[in-house]
Parts: sequence; C-alpha cells; structure tokens
Amino acid sequence: MRTLETRYALALFELTQDEEGLRTGAERLMKDQSLWQALNNPCIPREEKDKVLCRLLEGEIGPVLLNFFRLLCRRERLSLLPAIEKEYHQLKLAQKGGAEAVFRCVRQPDSADLARIGEGQ
Repeated sequence: MRTLETRYALALFELTQDEEGLRTGAERLMKDQSLWQALNNPCIPREEKDKVLCRLLEGEIGPVLLNFFRLLCRRERLSLLPAIEKEYHQLKLAQKGGAEAVFRCVRQPDSADLARIGEGQ
C-alpha cells in the first residue's frame, strides 16, 4: 500500500512536471518557522491560511501548484509537504532513468577518483 505522501506526489506528478516550482513554493512556506507553524495549526481557520497561501505564492508558482498547496491546506495535510516533495523528486529521477546514491569512502578521494565517479566508470 502506498503512503499518503506517495499518492499526493503521484497525483501532482501527473498534473505537472514543475519540480522547481514545487521546491520554490515549499521553501517559501517552510523558511519562516512561525509561518510554517501557523499554516499547520488546526486552530487557525482554513480560510485565513488560504488567503496567506494565495498572497505568498501567487505569481511565484504556477496555478496548478498553487491549487495543490491550497488543497493540502484545506485538508490539513500541509505538514506532509516535505515528504511529498521528496517523493516527487524520486519520481522525476525515475522518469529520467536516474537514481540517488550515497558515496562513502574511508579516505578522502582524490580528484582523479572523483572524476571517474562523475563519469560513471
């Protein structure tokens, strides 16, 4: 069974390929801790949060992404945004045939080693 974050990421991925817009919107909302806490506070009316979202993001991101953020807010699921953004990134990588990897080394690699890794050898 897929997680809620994965389902939201898949739905957004089908609607838009604007990963940069998603990142921009998410950063804009999460960079101010007090704003992020207010947006995730269930005691603050959704209508007020919606107004804030529109003021902050209109013109910064496309209408599909703005509506996506508004939907998350309306359903009190904005807190899932970091995980959704991560899942969305994985979908973009998979679309391009890519993957993320972790490179661990016992010693500091020299420039020749790093060049070979960068070339995929």
